[in-house]
Amino acid sequence: MHYIKDLKSILGTNKEVASLLPSNPVVLFLINDKDKEGPYASKEKTFRTFFNLETTKSFKTDRPLLIGLRNGVFGIMENVLYPEKFTSQHLLDNKVSNQLAIYIIQEMLHSPHEDKDHLKNMIVSLAEYLIKSIYKHDLLEEKDKKACLAPFQVNQIKTYIQNQMNSSINTDSLASITGLSKYDLISRLKMSTGQTPYHYIMNVKLGYAKKLLIESDENLIQIGMRIGLGKPDDFSRFFKNSFGISPLRFRTTFREREISSGINSNIISLAAVG
Repeated sequence: MHYIKDLKSILGTNKEVASLLPSNPVVLFLINDKDKEGPYASKEKTFRTFFNLETTKSFKTDRPLLIGLRNGVFGIMENVLYPEKFTSQHLLDNKVSNQLAIYIIQEMLHSPHEDKDHLKNMIVSLAEYLIKSIYKHDLLEEKDKKACLAPFQVNQIKTYIQNQMNSSINTDSLASITGLSKYDLISRLKMSTGQTPYHYIMNVKLGYAKKLLIESDENLIQIGMRIGLGKPDDFSRFFKNSFGISPLRFRTTFREREISSGINSNIISLAAVG
């Protein structure tokens, strides 16, 4: 089943998107609007692009769906006029979504006034991928939904990880806070997020590392230590394995507006995802 048919238009302001809200649009956003008072604040380092998408007949929503990447983190925006109403979704953050998003961003920044037809397939593919990921739970059979963690249990696990960023976290500790057996937790977390406890823990930690790469001047060793990866090469290796891009290239994309040539080799094949 496919959800996205085509790219209708590219919008550049929140107000343009807000004017579409009564029609319940599906919009993919790519935004970098980090603290304008911070040490790396600069008009030249910010961007804000919205892609208004045409859905297939098989996908209808009774409310606007705004999904995408904000300040290096994937999630959903509840109200485009209030960007702070953004909810991160770690299940969207992986190698495919990051490579597609960063390539689109770099192309948009590199050639802002050129025709974007060559990016259509990638924009549609990224939106399709994100929507399928976010609605994965809704597509499950009722019996499978009962085998998932409750939303509050997922939040318990996420909060626990966030409070133990530089510590080693094992599956037993996650099972304890949810009141489940170790093996029940593994099964339910996999059904809920598509990830093992180990990969979910690393995903949450690396999401925090993304924030530090954009907003701080800490080096890679310091950032690695903040998330419990003390060896010099461990952080870069885990980051690239998870997101398909090195932490330095990620930092460059969101802070220096430089075009990358390092992630193009796998992009064309990724455009067919869905």
